[in-house]
Amino acid sequence: DAVSAVDLLGYVPGKLRILGVDARQVRTFRDAPQSPGDAMLDLPPSVVSGWMLPWSRLYAKLLPASHLRRAEGTEVLCASGRHGEEEQPTYGGDVLVVAFSASQGEPEWFGVLEKVLRCERPQISREATRNFEDCFSEVFGRQVAEEDMPLKNDGSKNSPEFQLAARRAIAAMWLDGPDVQRKSTDRDFAGGNPVRRLRDFDVLSLCDTNAQWYLDTEHLVLNVEAHLREITRRYRRVMLIGTSMGGFAALSHAHIAHSVAVFGPQTDLLISHLRPGMGRSELVDASQRLRDNVHKALAAGTRIEFHVASEDHLVYARSLPLPRGSLIVHPLIGRIARVLESSGMLVPLLRDLVQELQDDAGAQVPRISREAVDFAAIVEMRGTACDPRSKAWDWESDEQDIQVGKWSADNDLSFVLVSGRQLALLCDNPPKLGEWFCTHCWRHFEEKALECSDCGSCEAALRARRIGYPWMQQPEREWRNGKQGQWKNRHQQGHQQHQRQQQQQWQSNDVVREPVASSSSLTFLVHAMRR
Repeated sequence: DAVSAVDLLGYVPGKLRILGVDARQVRTFRDAPQSPGDAMLDLPPSVVSGWMLPWSRLYAKLLPASHLRRAEGTEVLCASGRHGEEEQPTYGGDVLVVAFSASQGEPEWFGVLEKVLRCERPQISREATRNFEDCFSEVFGRQVAEEDMPLKNDGSKNSPEFQLAARRAIAAMWLDGPDVQRKSTDRDFAGGNPVRRLRDFDVLSLCDTNAQWYLDTEHLVLNVEAHLREITRRYRRVMLIGTSMGGFAALSHAHIAHSVAVFGPQTDLLISHLRPGMGRSELVDASQRLRDNVHKALAAGTRIEFHVASEDHLVYARSLPLPRGSLIVHPLIGRIARVLESSGMLVPLLRDLVQELQDDAGAQVPRISREAVDFAAIVEMRGTACDPRSKAWDWESDEQDIQVGKWSADNDLSFVLVSGRQLALLCDNPPKLGEWFCTHCWRHFEEKALECSDCGSCEAALRARRIGYPWMQQPEREWRNGKQGQWKNRHQQGHQQHQRQQQQQWQSNDVVREPVASSSSLTFLVHAMRR
């Protein structure tokens, strides 16, 4: 009622980060006799208003991306008409992004998508796709030899030869060679044109609060597909995004979208470590329905981009064959959506996909992926379409049809084609977010390690390449003769002296009264004062 609306919106604390309300609540607040005349202008930017859609037990909220974080002076979204009147939301236009929430609520899609609209950094390079041999020769200065590709099924996986080959393969995906040209961060990689700002687009956030994977059950029918068809017909282009449980839902409804971007989704509920509380037959039917709808989507030309890290979700990815270039494996450990968000790479990825849809919608051309159509025709002809026994790749294959993400140190994500055997090397012992490489023995260590525990090199502790932080300024470095262990860092003496000074101060329990130079110095000061 009016009194509750005034109590809610009349006195919003200044320290409140976000207050999500419905556009009808804002209208009630505006029309309330207790509200001041300029009440709408006094609402702080932390008040985010949208349309709560009446979709039964399914949380559904629709609003423009520009209102996910309102700028100063922008009036909050408000329903028109009078209180008590039935009113449809104001929607329709070029692009709609439907975000399916995961069971653990990560990432928070509203927070991610409000950054997508403001993102202007071109970090995705899709034009030139290299192969594994190119990256290997750039880093090591030689071609891939026979000892660099040992067989995995000959019992030698734990041999020193196999471990060294795996370390070299992973290092080739994370290190840059001496002749790599640095790219500009304010120009588009494709043609050198200035980066364009995105036009506004609508966002529909969905959350299955019952954790039944957006599926209909005997006791609760959500009708997700019917609701989506009703709203998506008002837009020229539709993209579905999701991770884990939300990724399963996005793939299950891929046939009603033009683009689908999923991050570590579940594809087979029978083998998923998290799954809804259903019987075996219901889980089988839901997984088969996902495969059927993915095949329909590919046959219609829907573009699917499937991101996964080198962890258990890679097993789920192998059970869903996709066109070449649709699957992107990132050679590191961790939940991929969380890792991409922490490293600042998730927003540019989504921005790139939204830009494609806006360009197609503006040109009024059909949104058809020829690779998807051709792939659907091939599997249909082979009779393997929707077959749960078919696999996306063979671990012993030498055909390079798997795409791996290569994160460089200059704000760039490019793509490398690898074979099943090469992917097996990359998955043997992948690094974690924040770890660093020793350029003597090619091992990787956690961030707090001060030196390489294998070869004892202090030079390696300079963190010549940290994992998962491509946007950070790396220490200035030079490459001498392209050989192992020949990384020369101009900050070597200063870094080692700083580490020795910290250890001496800790042992003597003295605090040097100097300006704090880094976060590590601040950490030391805090611990010393506590002692």
